[in-house]
Amino acid sequence: MPPLENPRHEAFAQALFEGLGSGLTQGQAYSAAGYTNNPGAAKASASRLLNSTNHIIERVQELQAQAAKHKQISVESIVDELEGARQIARENNQASAMVAASTAKAKILGLEINRTEVGKPGDFGALNSKEELAEKYLLEANPDAIITVTKRNMVIAELERHMAAITAIAANNDCLQQ
Repeated sequence: MPPLENPRHEAFAQALFEGLGSGLTQGQAYSAAGYTNNPGAAKASASRLLNSTNHIIERVQELQAQAAKHKQISVESIVDELEGARQIARENNQASAMVAASTAKAKILGLEINRTEVGKPGDFGALNSKEELAEKYLLEANPDAIITVTKRNMVIAELERHMAAITAIAANNDCLQQ
């Protein structure tokens, strides 16, 4: 919806919208829009105008939606805020605060990944086949994963490639030790 055709109605809608955040009453918004300054008359007239037309309320709702969309938090907005904090820390010679802001940015952008080992010694002892091992790895990587034959075979092929490399390393070590 574009601005209202009636400039006073648009001013009233804008004043109502601004008043939502600052505590302005309908009567005060009505006066701020260029109508009467008499508090009693402004209150009554504001109420009458809002009850007789819907377009002012619709305009206020549109302004609220625009503000909500503008305030939407995104990865970019958070990274921008952290960059601002980092710059302030730099200006104040606060190295640890700069590092903290940079670290937070890296985490948000997926550049820093914390890995932890899952499971206890012997957790693989109950596995009886390469297929079970492949499924265990897939589920540890993504608990919500849908395991398909193709995915399982890809993991098995990768495991076999690693086993071949480990076997070659072990064979070379045996040769080097003799």
